[in-house]
Amino acid sequence: MASFFDVSWFFFGLEKFKLTVTINLIIKVVTTVSVFIFVQQPQDTWLYCLIMAAGSLISQLILWPYIKQYVNFKLVTWKGMQNHITPLLTLFIPAIAVSLYKYMDKIMLGMLTTKVQVGFFENAERAINIPISIIASFGTVMLPKMSNLAIKGDTERERHYIGLSMEFIMWLTSAMSFGIFAVAHNFAVIFWGDEFIASGSLIQTLSISIIFVAFANIIRMQYLIPKRLDVPYIISIFAGAVINLITNALLISKFAALGAAIGTAVAEFTVCAVQAFYVRKQLDIKQYISKTLLFCTFGLFMATIVFVVGEYIPNRAVSLLVQISIGAVVYSVCSLCYFQKTQNQYIRNLIEKVRKRFLKS
Repeated sequence: MASFFDVSWFFFGLEKFKLTVTINLIIKVVTTVSVFIFVQQPQDTWLYCLIMAAGSLISQLILWPYIKQYVNFKLVTWKGMQNHITPLLTLFIPAIAVSLYKYMDKIMLGMLTTKVQVGFFENAERAINIPISIIASFGTVMLPKMSNLAIKGDTERERHYIGLSMEFIMWLTSAMSFGIFAVAHNFAVIFWGDEFIASGSLIQTLSISIIFVAFANIIRMQYLIPKRLDVPYIISIFAGAVINLITNALLISKFAALGAAIGTAVAEFTVCAVQAFYVRKQLDIKQYISKTLLFCTFGLFMATIVFVVGEYIPNRAVSLLVQISIGAVVYSVCSLCYFQKTQNQYIRNLIEKVRKRFLKS
């Protein structure tokens, strides 16, 4: 029901993110407090479901009064909708393909191995989905702006924003990817127990895919979709699905959950490579790759130090905290040296703002 009344996409298109974020934040706080107050026993599961469902529905209904400022409601004819159906279906097809090949790993694992392997893989996937959701959110925020620039034909600003986005996201992604790789085993044991230590290796393998997901997300959300280049988008998704199916069929029977993780990483690389190939003449892909490799070098250096530090601390919880702290410092120092050397104006302005606030306090 909440999905039926969902109009958040409308405000995303208008770049009115503050409204949707504020409402969602308030609803999240209210539902969380309600769960702690009213859900006290195992028999209260139905109440928990009711609170969460009601929260989702209310968060959508609250948005409807704000639509009146922008839209006049009237009945439309089938002929009036036809022009919009085909583009929607074009984007709907790859969305279905993505869902299928995302679930394909667990389906094939369940068919070819045991439920234990499915559990290992599912937990690892949940850990990886956290940074991926951050990347996806950035793409959602940038899509309306890039679509507006595409309609205006402002190619120069398009490339400018894509270049900035690529530098920022690949900088952030490299830190998350290599950081997760370095602390994966400690993370798995602390959060899921010793019996899930195998998930650590899966997290490490899947962490590689974060870089490919981020690179492809920028190309897709900031260039392919705004430019209505649906064919390259669809081809890349189906190519990834086919590669994932083939890789899973070859590796799962031999390596179990690790084979599925490798299949996912290879599939995400395929999607990224196909999309980059299609836009190689329109965008400076070589420069993007060059900067990505540089940030990956910082990440690898950080991960090496973090991994070595973890070997000398026997307590896993303490080790994880120390590893995260040291990793953040090492990566930040490397990044500051790079941005200072390249005279990155945006980073210098950010540092200057932080310095002024620090001096004021």
